[in-house]
Formats: sequence, structure tokens, C-alpha cells
Amino acid sequence: MTKRFVFLTLLLLCAALLPLLAEAETRGECGPALDWTLSDDGVLTITGRGTMDSYAFTYNGDIKQVVIQEGVTVIGDYTFHACNNLTSVSLPESLTSIGQQAFGYCGKLVDISIPEGVTWLGTEAFYDCESLESISIPGGVTEIRANTFYRCKHLTSVTISEGVTTIDVGAFDECGRLPDIVLPKSLTHLNMSAFSDCASLESVTIQNADTIIGYWVFSGCPNELVIYCPTGSRAQNYAQENGIQYASLNKSPQLQ
Repeated sequence: MTKRFVFLTLLLLCAALLPLLAEAETRGECGPALDWTLSDDGVLTITGRGTMDSYAFTYNGDIKQVVIQEGVTVIGDYTFHACNNLTSVSLPESLTSIGQQAFGYCGKLVDISIPEGVTWLGTEAFYDCESLESISIPGGVTEIRANTFYRCKHLTSVTISEGVTTIDVGAFDECGRLPDIVLPKSLTHLNMSAFSDCASLESVTIQNADTIIGYWVFSGCPNELVIYCPTGSRAQNYAQENGIQYASLNKSPQLQ
């Protein structure tokens, strides 16, 4: 067998394997019944049914857009953690749960809409998503957990639906561009530092007279901050005790 023949054989073998190697890098499994494909332009598509694996795409800089199709129910913990080129995510109506740090440190993520069927947002789910501009929390999510939107610096619009009962420690800490927030009547606990260091926050509407407010919830917020709340409510007492301006609930510009 000549060297030339061996060389040509190896060359043909490599040519035959290249498409398989390329395919291995652009498709795979990400759950017991889930598959993924990644296009040349960075679009990751998830198909199948059930739960996505935790850590499935952590630190993947090739992903620019995620499209999760109907049938997927759970995004695992840290699934897209630190995908630093991810800008857009499309979630299915079948989704019920988004895990801890699922999108944490996705610094370029601008566009994501949480479906109405979601009932669970894990701790720090959107931690340090500094480009995120707006978010709407469905009423099935009863608790916005600790640091869920911590340091989302460009967040300017937050909608919290009726059904949410608790906003936990540091949930919106350092959301520096958030101008106002309306808290639902269902809210019973607003925990420590939930809106601390929100440097643009000037209007908070608290509709439940019995909402319990923790320490330093609005520390580091502007002196212009006004809490709109029912007369004689816990929120009014909190404002008086902490030197924060307050006004009657019916004067809230967000409820007009």
C-alpha cells in the first residue's frame, strides 16, 4: 500500500466525516424528550415535550436567539446562564416553570415575554440582565423570588398581575431606570430591599392596605419618591416612619 493511497484514503474519510461533525455541533438533546438545533446565524430552536436540562447551554456565546416551541414545560436551573450574546427569547404557552438563574447574566437580553401559564420563577432567574427593557409577571406566579431582576439596569416597565402575593429580598434591587410601579391588591409581603437603589423610581402604588413592608425596601431611591396608598394603611405608616412622601391611593397617576 503506497503512501499516496493511504493519504487519499484518509482525505476521503475526513471529507465523509466533516458533515457528521458539523451536525454534531449544531444539534443534540437537551432533555429526556427534547431536541435542539442551532442555525448558522445563532438561532437555537428547542422542540419536543417536557423539561429542559439544567446547565444545558450555560456560557454558550454562539446563541443569539432562542425559540422554544410548544410542548416544553420547564426551563431548568442555569439553562441559559451567561449566554452573553443572547438578545431575544420566544417562550411557548405550554411553559410553567423558569428555573434558578435560567437567564442570569444574559447581559444582551432585551426581549422576553413570560407566558400566562408560568407559575414558578426561580431565584435570580433574570439576575443582571442589564439590557432587559420590560417584563410582565403573570398572576400564576405567587412569589417573585430573591434577586429575580437584580441589576436589570435598563428595565423601564414592570407589570405585576393580580395573584402575586410576595416580592422577595432584592427582587428589583438596582433597577436604575424603573420610573414607577403598581403593586397588585393581592400583594401581602414586600420584603427587604425589594426596590432599593432604584435611582429613577418616583411613584409606587400600593393598593393593599395590609401589605407588610420590610426594611430598606426603598433605600437609595430618589427623594421625590411618592407612595400612593390607602389612608391609614401599613404603607402610609411605613412612609411616615421612613420620611417618604405619600398620597391617597386615588391620586395615583398610574391608576387614572
